Amino acid sequence: QLVRKVLLGLAEEHPQVISDGRAPPPKVMFLAFGDSALLFDLRCFINDVNSRLAVRSELNYAIEAAFRAHGIQIPFPQQDLYVRGWPPEGGPQGKGET
Repeated sequence: QLVRKVLLGLAEEHPQVISDGRAPPPKVMFLAFGDSALLFDLRCFINDVNSRLAVRSELNYAIEAAFRAHGIQIPFPQQDLYVRGWPPEGGPQGKGET
């Protein structure tokens, strides 16, 4: 619910987003459960379709800052790497060589 509230607030504050009744209001969709994530989509109508990339970028910057301010963490995939047989047998060991 906090994610929904933050996203809607940011959309309604953006000057290019139509939120005065001339178009459907901004909407947040909860799309799916991802790998270690909840997937949301912010949908809104803007005044000038030619500025859609700029508006998307501005909203993304605002979303990142707002999430950080509200303590909403964005999960990043973690991978473990296991190295076997390092250093190679007969190779340099302890000589500062790699």
